[in-house]
Amino acid sequence: MDVNDTYAKATMTAAPKITGQRLFDVFPDNPDDPSAAGVANVFSSLRTAAESGRPHAIAVQRYDIRDPDSRFVKRFWRSVNTPVIKDSRLVYLLHQIEDVTAQFPAQGHIFVDDESENLIGTAFEKSWRFVDKDPFLAHNPKPLLRDRLRVHLELSLRNGERDLFHLANNAISNLRTELGRCSRL
Repeated sequence: MDVNDTYAKATMTAAPKITGQRLFDVFPDNPDDPSAAGVANVFSSLRTAAESGRPHAIAVQRYDIRDPDSRFVKRFWRSVNTPVIKDSRLVYLLHQIEDVTAQFPAQGHIFVDDESENLIGTAFEKSWRFVDKDPFLAHNPKPLLRDRLRVHLELSLRNGERDLFHLANNAISNLRTELGRCSRL
């Protein structure tokens, strides 16, 4: 329905141009990123907030946005979706965002060498087998789990962990901690 100036500035948009537009028409997934999960994650969070009547936080996620020239730019966001209820009816959903891209290395790339990417890929495959069967994590959307698992694997590797078992175990543990914290908001 509307956006404030801070939101418009953070998303490189102009309030008059996007007010009244559909959220995912203005902010679609980056078609050049096959692992893009921003639309699915935000939609799931909005639905959860609407159905529960309680605020719902999304773990930090990558969600690329278009710049004024319509080129997609990598961005990482923390967001909370809050229902506004009047007379026991959902009236609005407030979508609050925080651009946390600065907390990530330049352009969102943590690794550039093939050896690190191969290690991440192997650790991801091994970790996913456990994440996919974990009853605590199972209620989270799969695109969110894939995105956050990859981030935790990259951060563990960046912090010097090279042992495949420890890399995978640390990433799963950190993922459980993060999503547990988010679900309590």
